[in-house]
Amino acid sequence: MLGIDVLDGHVVTTLAASTRNFQARGSGSQAGQDFEQLVFHDVLDMHPWRYATGPDQFGMGLQLTSRTGTDYEFDSVFGTDTTLFVIEAKHLTRGGLTREHVGIFVQKLLDTVLGSYHDLAQFAIKPIMVSAQPAVDAAAYRHAIAWGVLLVSPGHPTPYELLAGVENQQLPARVAQRLLRDCPTLAAHLWRPFNRILAVAEDEQHVHFTLQADQIYGADQTSSILDFWNQCALEASHTER
Repeated sequence: MLGIDVLDGHVVTTLAASTRNFQARGSGSQAGQDFEQLVFHDVLDMHPWRYATGPDQFGMGLQLTSRTGTDYEFDSVFGTDTTLFVIEAKHLTRGGLTREHVGIFVQKLLDTVLGSYHDLAQFAIKPIMVSAQPAVDAAAYRHAIAWGVLLVSPGHPTPYELLAGVENQQLPARVAQRLLRDCPTLAAHLWRPFNRILAVAEDEQHVHFTLQADQIYGADQTSSILDFWNQCALEASHTER
């Protein structure tokens, strides 16, 4: 895919297709479980992963421990030699996706990275939250951007989907040129390896973690990035007369 990592693009566009194709057969928790399974199998089938684990696995299915000793479930984890894609899939029967949903995902990731940094140090951890519904509030988007979590929903195309549209020649030339210029930069800001947030130093007795504040975006920066994302999505929806 133009301007970005090919595997990243395939993962995101596959997840976006999952949100569009999902049809709930039941309601409540059953619909949520069905959506988690669809997301897992769609991504599983798209690449010869070195490692993959599906819904309801503790510790990413890797027997990782958290800093606090809490066991966390993760919906899907897919690994290559260098990257772990960690996916949280949400099918909500009431309301839309909120900042609280994103915050819980971030907390699980942070506790796990703190507890298992030796096991995870070789990987770039790329977190993704996938919503089956288009209803995602602006605070959820801003919170996800702050922590580098990519939010995928059927209601708001990611830069990866916009670039796929350019490749498929579905857009006017003037729009395509702007998206080719802007989308790779936008994608790099929206989706960042989660373990960049911490710097680790060790001595004979202790392990020291230092928070990398520049890797957690502030309110002004997240609002600006979200506005830019909205502009790109709006422009891509327009066609020449």
